[in-house]
Amino acid sequence: MCIGLVVTEDGFPLGHEVFAGNTHDSRTVETIVESLEKKYGTLHRVWVMDRGMVSEANLKYLRERGGQYIVGTPKAMLRQFERQLAEQNWTVAQQGVEVKLVPSPDGAETFLLARSADRRTKELAMHEKFSARLEAGLQRMLAAAESGRLKDEAAAGERLWRLKQQNWRASQAFDVTIRKLAPPRGR
Repeated sequence: MCIGLVVTEDGFPLGHEVFAGNTHDSRTVETIVESLEKKYGTLHRVWVMDRGMVSEANLKYLRERGGQYIVGTPKAMLRQFERQLAEQNWTVAQQGVEVKLVPSPDGAETFLLARSADRRTKELAMHEKFSARLEAGLQRMLAAAESGRLKDEAAAGERLWRLKQQNWRASQAFDVTIRKLAPPRGR
């Protein structure tokens, strides 16, 4: 389900509306905006949405209406901010959370970069978990190949693809090559 929450500048809730959850988040924005504006008015609204609701079409829709927004930017976009992320001029927003305002290259938008020690710790733990799972899966594949249970290169490739899909967060950390093993000697 999607929940539209209307709050004051201080965060005091004024009202809410519940929307169906059987639609992809990015396809609900127009319905949510129109419904909430009809019920609560259009005065200087700032729309706050998570990454799942963000699409270029939705941002265009908000811009065309003169709407302001704060949205979770897809992680893939962070590459364009590598220099700013590495710089030291961050402002402490609260204990353990730092922020920085960065204008877009064309100056039309401002990006708010945020980083937190807790989030970094969580991300590292998740990466280590997926790395360990991927490594264990690769070890099982190797054992299956060495024992003769995994003989076909195509089957090994498919198994590797599934393993990487299940552990996509760590898949870039591994360089895996599948090659046919030499036939065993003796028995």
